Amino acid sequence: MQQVAILLRTRESLSTGKTTKEIVHLITSLDHNKCSAKRLLELKRQYWDVENKLHYIKDFVFGEDRSTIRALHGPQNMSALRNLAVSIYSASGIGNIKRFVDNIKYDNQMFLKIAFGV
Repeated sequence: MQQVAILLRTRESLSTGKTTKEIVHLITSLDHNKCSAKRLLELKRQYWDVENKLHYIKDFVFGEDRSTIRALHGPQNMSALRNLAVSIYSASGIGNIKRFVDNIKYDNQMFLKIAFGV
């Protein structure tokens, strides 16, 4: 342990307008001479950027948290397939993956047209 930091988060709910404050304690092995408080905040924000962009899609669109696959390498394999799907959709320029996945449930040829130009 090299550093301990306190982060005060303030959030405003868009639907209710209610503001909440939360104090979070950060512990890191990064040396304070190499990683300033500003850099710690950047790293924390980058973490949430990944969480919001990738993990949210995997959880919300593909139901990763609800998955009951537990045996052997099943969880890792399914996670890899979900990552592949998100990568293909993103590389194909699909902005709203949730809407796209909902639509291909009813027209599975749409996926081939958009993703592979078939």
